[in-house]
Amino acid sequence: MRVIVVALALVSGGANAAGTDPAGMTSGEVPRYEVSCPSAATAAERCEIDAGTYAGWAFYSRYCESCHGRDAAGRGAAPGLLDRVLGEGGYHRMHFVVANGHEGVDGIMPSWAHQRAVVEHLDNIYRYLSARANGDLPAGNPRPPEE
Repeated sequence: MRVIVVALALVSGGANAAGTDPAGMTSGEVPRYEVSCPSAATAAERCEIDAGTYAGWAFYSRYCESCHGRDAAGRGAAPGLLDRVLGEGGYHRMHFVVANGHEGVDGIMPSWAHQRAVVEHLDNIYRYLSARANGDLPAGNPRPPEE
C-alpha cells in the first residue's frame, strides 16, 4: 500500500512583493491532501482520503462536474482541469478564475463568487483536483474517510 501526503508547491510568477497576486488574492499555503491507495488501485473506491479531499470531491461533483466532467477531464466546451491545476499559477489561478470567471478559446466560465458553498470549499476542491492531477487518486467515487 502506498501512502501519499502532499504539500503542493506554489508555481512562481503569481505573487508580487506584497504577498498578493495581480488579482488581489493573498498568497498563502497551498492546501495539502492525504491519499492512501493499494499499490495497484485503479478506482478511487479502493483508496482512503482525508476529509478535506473527500469534501472537495463532493463539492466538485455537485458544482463543477456538469461542465468539467465526472473526473475533471473536460466535457463539451468546458476544459479539463487536471492539467490546469498543475499549470502556471495553479492554486492562485484557480481561485482567480472561480471568483472572476474567464472567457477564452475553451468557452466561458462564469464567476462563482456569489455561490458561498463553492467559495468556502475551494481549497477542498483544489485538494481533490490536485490528488487527481498528480495521479495519486484514481478516477471514480472515493469512499468517505473513516472517523
